[in-house]
Amino acid sequence: NGALYTGDIFTLFVFIELMVVSSVSLVAVSDNRLGLEAAIKYLFISAMGTLFLLLAIGSIYTTFGTLTIADIAQKLASGERPLLAEAAAVMLTCA
Repeated sequence: NGALYTGDIFTLFVFIELMVVSSVSLVAVSDNRLGLEAAIKYLFISAMGTLFLLLAIGSIYTTFGTLTIADIAQKLASGERPLLAEAAAVMLTCA
């Protein structure tokens, strides 16, 4: 699983988007119209998740100044826990 090997949040975002694109393509490959309709619905639903994910990534970068997971963990362990970081964690969970 590529999500386990990533070192930063942007690479995790790219990995998730690649999974979405490949999943939508697999759903769309169908002989009937229902497959294409399901793929379009899936694409719109995943776009909403992507929006939350991008908002969370932007909030994390604004708060910590980095997207590296190790640096973020180090800053959180040192006691730096602003409200924006907690909001970003909620958005990441929702995405």
